[in-house]
Amino acid sequence: MSSCVLPFFAWIPSSPCLSKINRKLRDWPVSVAATPAASPAASHPSSLGRRLFPCGFSLSPNVIHDYFLQTLGHEFRHFGDVYQRYCEAMSKLSLEIMEVLGVSLGVGKRGFRDFFERNDSIMRLNYYPLCQRPDQTLGTGPHCDPTSLTILHQDHVGGLQVLSDGKWRTIRPTPNAFVVNIGDTFMALSNGRYKSCLHRAVVNSDETRKSLAFFLCPEMSKIVRPPCSLVDGDHPRVYPDFTWSALLEFTQKHYRADTKTLDAFAEWLLKSQK
Repeated sequence: MSSCVLPFFAWIPSSPCLSKINRKLRDWPVSVAATPAASPAASHPSSLGRRLFPCGFSLSPNVIHDYFLQTLGHEFRHFGDVYQRYCEAMSKLSLEIMEVLGVSLGVGKRGFRDFFERNDSIMRLNYYPLCQRPDQTLGTGPHCDPTSLTILHQDHVGGLQVLSDGKWRTIRPTPNAFVVNIGDTFMALSNGRYKSCLHRAVVNSDETRKSLAFFLCPEMSKIVRPPCSLVDGDHPRVYPDFTWSALLEFTQKHYRADTKTLDAFAEWLLKSQK
């Protein structure tokens, strides 16, 4: 099988009801999320200052709703209902995308879908305030997502950029569409056939920006290992077996996510096993 590389992003039409969800979300108090462009911590997940919600449907079918009630109280019950429905829709969409990716690599519709059927995914709410010096500040520093698949809903402002041919290129918002990109975990699961790419978020001095990011992740204890059909003489194993929990810990505590995250993680993993 010849090697293939998925473009960094793809446009997926969104549901007509998304605008209604947007109206429900617009007043949600998310944290300020701007970091100095020169800061080495700018792309570290623990430094982003965003609102993170666990979407681990393997734990409970109402995990987001329950999280809102337990963490924020009964007055946020309605927000919990909205986010619960949104995450359920994103989980369903991500599994359908996995069917397409499985077919593209010859492992069938169920290959990757079954792997992610039970998942410990994450939803993140991003809020980028006005910045008086946007040329000196980044909303999110350059990084590759360590997760498996990212489904991003942008507002009309824009700010997402991807590094292509040595230049930062803006991904302009398209109404009623999602931006989808591959993360490091799926790059390992596909034995390097699909690639994650470097991206960042910039800020501006004219309008605030909000976005919703759904990160598909396998169950914490699930072994990430490519299907046997993707490993042969021409395509030897690129990365060792690992769990999502181990990679998550590595990116949170030991390494700033970039284009070399998996290589650094594999080296760290092998050393820790000795």
